[in-house]
Order: sequence, then C-alpha cells, then structure tokens
Amino acid sequence: MNFYDASVYFLMISLCIGIVASLRVASRRGATSALAGLSGVTITAATGLVVLGELMPIDYTSDIALYLLVLGPIGTIIVAKILMGGGFK
Repeated sequence: MNFYDASVYFLMISLCIGIVASLRVASRRGATSALAGLSGVTITAATGLVVLGELMPIDYTSDIALYLLVLGPIGTIIVAKILMGGGFK
C-alpha cells in the first residue's frame, strides 16, 4: 500500500466521523443546532462525493456535490426565515 491509498482511506474515515459528529449536533434540541448539524452533513457528503468521483470513473458525482453545496445554504435560509416567522413577502 502506498501513501496515496493510505491518505484516501484516512480521508474517507475522517469524512465518516465528520458525518456522525454532524448528525449528533443535529439531534440536539433547538433549531440552530439542527441547521448547523445538517449544514455539516451537507458539506461532508459533498466532499465525499468529490473524492468518490476522483477514485471511481463516475462522471456525475461532482455535479451532485455542487447541487448539494448550492441548495444546502438556500434551504437553510428558507427554513430559518420560516422559523423566525418572517414568511415569504
């Protein structure tokens, strides 16, 4: 096993730990914890998709990661606006 393979395995294990930690934050009480945790899951999943796209010949993983990264903050803003009672005017 060379250094590249070891670093990829380490990155994938770190991403799995990051997802578990973000889900733990999301499961706490309060809307801000839930939004912060789900934002962390989104970023970690998008990073994992980009790494997976580099390792395997799957063309659309970077597109899905880009959509996650764009729609994640937009969904967060919409949910925060609804929870604050602002609605859509």
